[in-house]
Amino acid sequence: MISSLDEDSLLKTGTWVFLRGTKQTDTGYLVWTSYDQKTIKRDQETPVIILDQKSGKYYVSSSIPRYKDNCIKIAGDITAQETTAEMAKMIGSNKAYNTIDAAYRAYIKVLNASK
Repeated sequence: MISSLDEDSLLKTGTWVFLRGTKQTDTGYLVWTSYDQKTIKRDQETPVIILDQKSGKYYVSSSIPRYKDNCIKIAGDITAQETTAEMAKMIGSNKAYNTIDAAYRAYIKVLNASK
């Protein structure tokens, strides 16, 4: 899959995870951060971009990485059974962006503010 991505794809950088609930009808969520998995700190709030597969909208939020399956994972605190409800909470009242470009610009502002 990675080899089929465009050269400038965000998925070739940082850390990402795709989450979906246990029901076939559950929507999927792609969660991405610019932090490399090797440098993410466990239990430290990390800015993320979330793509809601159902709506096609992007959201800027934060996730608390957890140690799971022998590595640190973003959104590691969300189980498959809780995906839909937990992701709805993460998205919450956050602004929806129609494009990845707009969401990325907002993400960079949050990232710079957290430094």
